[in-house]
Amino acid sequence: MSISAGAIKFEVAGDGVTVAFTAATKAYATTDFKVYKVNTAVTPNTKVLQVEGVGYTAVLSTTAQTATITYTVAPTATESSLIVLDIPTSQADSLTTNGKFDDEKVEDMSDKITQLMKQLEENVARCLQATVEQDNPASLPYFGTTTGYLYWNGTSFEVKTPS
Repeated sequence: MSISAGAIKFEVAGDGVTVAFTAATKAYATTDFKVYKVNTAVTPNTKVLQVEGVGYTAVLSTTAQTATITYTVAPTATESSLIVLDIPTSQADSLTTNGKFDDEKVEDMSDKITQLMKQLEENVARCLQATVEQDNPASLPYFGTTTGYLYWNGTSFEVKTPS
């Protein structure tokens, strides 16, 4: 089965009633997710990591490439459900030397690499990036003493300019 293009993060507003949320992505184990309840009533929003078997259960559908996360207690109207794909980078499968390769096993290995690349792409998209136009490090952007820098003040980032 091929991997469809799509998100690895799924956030849906709670209503105090709905307990089941579907993540349309391929996973290999129920532990391949980080599941949060996000308090949207405060700024910045706060996330509470849920524990599988305590705060939620997960059921995978290999044919539909989905996972259904069912909370023990539904997210309230001031909370949202945040489901993030978090596949470990370990190699669980190996191929037998001089043996026949099972098509499904090879495809699953390839699919896992694709999912890991989507995770990496999402992580890199949240990083600060500077364009590099040449291979010469001297041509990298110069951040002078009056340019400023990012500073975490305990609740959010802000740009500080040296005085």
